[in-house]
Amino acid sequence: MNKNRIKILIAGDFCPIGRTGRAILNGESHEMIKDIKGHIDSADISVVNLETPLSLAGTPIEKTGPNLQADPGCVDFLVNSGFTLINTANNHIYDYGEAAFSETMAVLDRDNLRHVGSGRNIEEAVKASTFKTGNKKIAFLAYAENEYTIATKESAGAAPIDFVLNARQIKKVSAQNDITIVMVHGGNEYNPIPSPGMKKRYRGYIDAGASAVVAMHTHCPQGYEYYEGCPIIYSLGNFLFDTPYPDKEYKKDDFWWKGYMVRLVFGDGVEVETIPIDFGPDGTRIKEITGSEKDRFIEYLKFISGIIGDDEEVQKYWYAWCMMKGPWWVGYFNKLSYPFERNDSEKLLSALATRNGHTCEAHNEIITTFMKLAAHGNDLGHEKYIALIEKLQKGMLQ
Repeated sequence: MNKNRIKILIAGDFCPIGRTGRAILNGESHEMIKDIKGHIDSADISVVNLETPLSLAGTPIEKTGPNLQADPGCVDFLVNSGFTLINTANNHIYDYGEAAFSETMAVLDRDNLRHVGSGRNIEEAVKASTFKTGNKKIAFLAYAENEYTIATKESAGAAPIDFVLNARQIKKVSAQNDITIVMVHGGNEYNPIPSPGMKKRYRGYIDAGASAVVAMHTHCPQGYEYYEGCPIIYSLGNFLFDTPYPDKEYKKDDFWWKGYMVRLVFGDGVEVETIPIDFGPDGTRIKEITGSEKDRFIEYLKFISGIIGDDEEVQKYWYAWCMMKGPWWVGYFNKLSYPFERNDSEKLLSALATRNGHTCEAHNEIITTFMKLAAHGNDLGHEKYIALIEKLQKGMLQ
């Protein structure tokens, strides 16, 4: 190991449900990971996001979106993959409540799998995980957007995004360590371009002292940029994650099945190395993308990264995204009434969706922007940019 060069590998969302989970329980972990195992083994520290409780206990919490859970035996994949650190700051880690969350933490601890980003209460959830590698001290922090699985003073869950408190913590942790990596679970699902709010927040984490920011959650790859000499990876996309909607068709070339790992090489500065992966068509094996397909993926990544560097273009894409998604959110507002009846499933869903639309940073940004656009009637070429987004969602360059 070169003590002056630290290699940190970070992968996106791992969720062993459906066919993914069945393959693991069938003893196929080695086969599933072998194509990229060398990248994990060659890293000084490697991290992956665990996007589900590893427990069949508990009951589903009230939320919008799917409640996910996986057999605790699926920890076998994490053990065999050799990841150094498991990131648990996400919107599914508390999907089945306290019992499932507690079992998940016990399962990880039993197999000596270090984890970061959640805890029995908010004080425990926000704690950094630190390592000594060579002559460097390295810290990891992990935060998730404010959906339904966030820890509080009294209950378990994920560490929340709270920019003021996050920045204060990053400043303190970065003063005590040589390298501080901030991981974020957030953004708009299936949107290839990050929002202006994401750019502002993640750049703010760098200003607070982060050495790099690495995000995930969007189920599609987004680009990256250097800000003040530090990398911001806006979304890695999925790592290994069978579809949560069996009745929905996911095509072979859908970005659900693709993503990338990032290798951050810290020396005199920091280098970003991207490793494209594909786990389609059924989530039972991760393959490194190579050859001409890799060339196309890298070209795509460079293209969307180029958009990130242009604030005006990002804003135009964002307006278009809000025009696409805003009406859906506002539709729930019209169904609300007070007092609402909890035994009325439709009204309860509307209340839960409206709550999520306001508390989750990514959703709130859509609603706020859409309402401003609707109120002022601005015509900013939305249709053109909607078409561009739809092409990017298919991997097509413009």
